[in-house]
Amino acid sequence: MCIAYIRFQPAQEAALFVAANRDEFHARPTAFATRWEDLPDIIAGRDLEAGGTWLGINQQGGVALITNIRNPLAIRNEAKSRGALVRNALCWQARHHGFTPATLTEFIKEQGPLEKYNGFNLIFGDSKKLYYLANDALIKQIDAQQPAKYAPYELSPGSYTLSNADLFTVWPKTKALGSSLDGIDLTAISSSDLKHLESSTTQDFINLIFEKLANNQQAPDDLLPKTGVSDDLEKLLSSPFIISPDYGTRCSSIILHFKDGGSFMAERSFNPQGQAVHQVMFYQKDGIIVSTKKDKAHLLLCPLSRSSNA
Repeated sequence: MCIAYIRFQPAQEAALFVAANRDEFHARPTAFATRWEDLPDIIAGRDLEAGGTWLGINQQGGVALITNIRNPLAIRNEAKSRGALVRNALCWQARHHGFTPATLTEFIKEQGPLEKYNGFNLIFGDSKKLYYLANDALIKQIDAQQPAKYAPYELSPGSYTLSNADLFTVWPKTKALGSSLDGIDLTAISSSDLKHLESSTTQDFINLIFEKLANNQQAPDDLLPKTGVSDDLEKLLSSPFIISPDYGTRCSSIILHFKDGGSFMAERSFNPQGQAVHQVMFYQKDGIIVSTKKDKAHLLLCPLSRSSNA
């Protein structure tokens, strides 16, 4: 997962809204989002190389997602899989039906030393409590032989856009996507609307969000961040949606959790040319899950516009 917009408003009917793009090498084996056979509480895509995931929900109203922190000089090949953190957060939330201060401490302890993972940003919780955990500062403290201190942040209601720096660093791509999605009126969509997966209301809503996520407008050279990669690669990575033969946006995802207990998830997957090849949607409430999927032939009939800042 390389860019994610989160709107957390627990007092509203649409209490939690997530819209995100996962960027990855196209050769890395991946399963489309589904209900996991070995962990049936989880609905998520799956990294078939390491077994974890980048974003998902569970049947108990939990959500979790992760982005990598881009620091090529600090990458360690022996590091633990970051995707396991998302899987573990969803499993923990399902077992405990949320996080309390005590269980939050227990969950983090159960993950082992956080510096054993390459740099990450983890968002996890539910529509009532949402947390942010990162290990980049921790790694820097240990590398500098300083006492290691870290703590999860409980997120206040509001909107956040996260990419491959920490949550509080603004890049052109996070600013562009955040500004675009801040304009979405979530009062116009309800849980009862989205349980009808093939309705025009649902289709219009997801197409609007997917189109905003499909913005591949690259940042001006003078606004590019300096993360330790080449200037050409920095330029390629500077758009919310990335298209290239080897590495790019593999899928876009939408999550909504409502106060009535209903939750919705949609995932649209792409080939190296940025064409949609698969789409799946889920709605769940009171232990009942409905889903639908579409293949490449259907999706290519309505391609998304590109380079949109709307």
